[in-house]
Formats: sequence, structure tokens, C-alpha cells
Amino acid sequence: MAGYGELTAAISESSSTEPLSFFESMKKMFSVETVSVDPQLLAETMDQWRSFWFVPAAMAAVIALVFFIAFWDKMSNYDKVENTAGGDAS
Repeated sequence: MAGYGELTAAISESSSTEPLSFFESMKKMFSVETVSVDPQLLAETMDQWRSFWFVPAAMAAVIALVFFIAFWDKMSNYDKVENTAGGDAS
């Protein structure tokens, strides 16, 4: 499996290092730039990203589950109306 160093080096070789003006930088930010990187190296790195992002995604799922359980509304709307009416309406 290829490391991130190889991918970083391949991307650095294919990109330019010339300084850009503000407008050139904005244009480059919103345009699609073709990068000539070995497809096999890119595929191996994408497999690594999948395993890298699994841990934060699992942590977010656990936190969301704890949040939903901790803040579950245990009263129904019917019970809320009865409790705020103050008892009998007679």
C-alpha cells in the first residue's frame, strides 16, 4: 500500500509553484484543475482515506446516539396540555 508521501510528491510535481495574484487565486479556487497522478497510486490512497474517516464517523454516530437518548422528550403533547391546564376545567 502506498503512503501519503508518494501522493503528496506526485501532486507537488504536477502543480505549479508560481505566485498568483488575488484574482488568479480566486479563479483557480473555483476552476477544475487536472492533476497528472498515477491512477493506481490515487486508488490506493483513496482506500486509505476510507479507513481514516471511519473512526471520526463512528465517534460522531456514538455522540449523536447519546445526544438523542439524553434529550428524548418523554412527555407527549397530550400530557403537556393537561399539566399546563392546572387540573379540572369545571
